[in-house]
Amino acid sequence: MWMIEQIEIFIADPATPLVAKPLVAAYLFCCYAVMRVEQAQSCCIDAIRNDTLFDRFFFLDKNSKRDKMQPRPWWAPLYSITGSKLYFETLMTSLEGVKDKC
Repeated sequence: MWMIEQIEIFIADPATPLVAKPLVAAYLFCCYAVMRVEQAQSCCIDAIRNDTLFDRFFFLDKNSKRDKMQPRPWWAPLYSITGSKLYFETLMTSLEGVKDKC
């Protein structure tokens, strides 16, 4: 919990380089959604539920047997442990240019 809180503080810090904020927000998203970076590269966001969670699915989850790979749902909170939506807003801002392709 302490590490996640420190990552959130890093995103909010005005001294954090602008290019670092989306990367850090993406790693925080992986923490909250309990997914690996590889999974995050093949997932999509479909819905925001009750202003608390967002969800969708991985296109292909990891499995050593290729024929067993299948889509799997995931969930992540909109609000971080500090009660802020800053990590989510930073992540969505960084994806603005590829919204139609995701």
